[in-house]
Amino acid sequence: MKESKKERAKTYRYKNGDIFRVPFNDGTFGYGIIICKIVPLKKKLEIIPKHHPLSVLMSMPILIRTFDLITENENVSLKELDYIPYNKTEMIIDWNVHRGIYPIVLHKKLSSEDIDFPIYYGVRGNHCWHYDSINQIEYDIKNSPKENVRAFFSWGFGIVEKQGESFKNNLPKFDFLQNMPSVSGGLEKNDFNSQHHKIKKIDKILAYFDVDQDITFDDFNKKYGGYTKEEFIEIIGKIK
Repeated sequence: MKESKKERAKTYRYKNGDIFRVPFNDGTFGYGIIICKIVPLKKKLEIIPKHHPLSVLMSMPILIRTFDLITENENVSLKELDYIPYNKTEMIIDWNVHRGIYPIVLHKKLSSEDIDFPIYYGVRGNHCWHYDSINQIEYDIKNSPKENVRAFFSWGFGIVEKQGESFKNNLPKFDFLQNMPSVSGGLEKNDFNSQHHKIKKIDKILAYFDVDQDITFDDFNKKYGGYTKEEFIEIIGKIK
């Protein structure tokens, strides 16, 4: 009798609001929640601005938030997670969720309290490039039309820009904050520990872009062309 053809690897569908479990080698677990896929926002809904940092992301990234929890319990309930704060928002490739390595174990309807985005800032030239050295900035100033060289700050889909060469000397150092969108292949134990997610002070960055130090996510996006949390929830509800 001939051997049957090797079965294809099983895949799993996921959706906004799904909660997944991440296993660690020591027998403990972490939990995260899926906010949305990024690609449909760019290609289907076309809501990501051309020069927004998220417009350069490749592959199949998903916006997720991890809970500040490492536990031996592989059957945590929604009620228990309600009392656990989130860590910062991250981007990961959907592979581990899609293949069931991070199984979907719970689901909740997203609310405004679940929504947040990474903050990015940097400099772009003709395209959406993000630089971390003055030499790269000077190179782009030299090789791009002046009107294309801008410093930017984004949070959600709101983005504020400054045009001209002044940022070459005045832009705060890039070590204050991650300034280029990154997508991790998988999650580690530290991703579920708030001590590793402390956000550095960005007061100098906000001051450079003339942004109110106490501005909220919703107010920033109202002012700079993005979407409030409630508006974003409505938008991603259109993604199937």
